Amino acid sequence: MTQCEVRRKVQEDTQRAFGRLDVLVMNHGLVTTAPLAELSQAEFDFTFNINLKSFVVLIKAAVPYLEKTKSSIVCVSSIYSTLCRVGLLPYFLSKAAMDHMVRCLALEPKQMFEAVTPLSDRHSTVHEPIDAIAFLVSEEARYITDQCLIVDGGLSLKGNPRNWPPLKSSL
Repeated sequence: MTQCEVRRKVQEDTQRAFGRLDVLVMNHGLVTTAPLAELSQAEFDFTFNINLKSFVVLIKAAVPYLEKTKSSIVCVSSIYSTLCRVGLLPYFLSKAAMDHMVRCLALEPKQMFEAVTPLSDRHSTVHEPIDAIAFLVSEEARYITDQCLIVDGGLSLKGNPRNWPPLKSSL
């Protein structure tokens, strides 16, 4: 059985056992340590298969189930997606690619993401930033520090503000 088949089987077994899929949380990764000159193609491919391709395969398989329950996908990345260090190129690249994949998927049409993010015709309510702040000061966020949390409903994913369509007036 291939890795892709194993991933699909896990999702199908979950769907059969519980009758639904409420959330997909992916928190896995593999670190390959070798400078580029010593890195084999097989090591590079294996790292990308685990750290990136598996996320794509699982998300693609989960979307039909998650659309039914209007549920969420959570991809846990790594601070190393933004850093550099000799000998960890495949891991750092795969995590950076995963971060960008999430941003790209948030804009994809005809998937569960479209209805939620990015929000197209409204500003946030006063409660949405307050909810984020309440989380950040809660015990549940005790291990989060030094982060900029963007609470914009995906607006920043649309790129240059000059290209954004005008908002409808609420008056």
